[in-house]
Amino acid sequence: MPSTRNTDTAAQEAGRETLSTAAQGAQRFTDQVTQIFGLTGERSEELTRRSSQNLEAMTQASSAVARGFQDLSREWFSLVQETTQKNIEGFAALARCRTVPELLSAQANLVQNTLQQTIDGTRRMAEVSSRVMTDASQNVVAQANSTRRAA
Repeated sequence: MPSTRNTDTAAQEAGRETLSTAAQGAQRFTDQVTQIFGLTGERSEELTRRSSQNLEAMTQASSAVARGFQDLSREWFSLVQETTQKNIEGFAALARCRTVPELLSAQANLVQNTLQQTIDGTRRMAEVSSRVMTDASQNVVAQANSTRRAA
């Protein structure tokens, strides 16, 4: 999957650039706050450290969400492919019918399979979405707990 690797690499590079830019902005902001409020020494360093940690946590969460969107996209395409294949099989079964009872049975099977696919697909998408949000939120929660303990 070369395109996935390229996308991952591009996303990582964009994340690094964003982090670098944000870190520079956070440093400028911290310097301004230090000047305005007259913070010096240890307090200024603590403010800078916390800002940097918070920024890192948000970057990690954003990366987790980006990976999650890729996972969701892959899952979606897999579901579409499976559904298309099952529908082709179902319509082929309808085309092979020679009697009305065979047709009604094949139609009932097609409807039942379609409903089951919808339920299974919805469940799979929900599982991936839940995993993505859990992964992303763990970074933020861990950082918040670390910051709270340090304060």
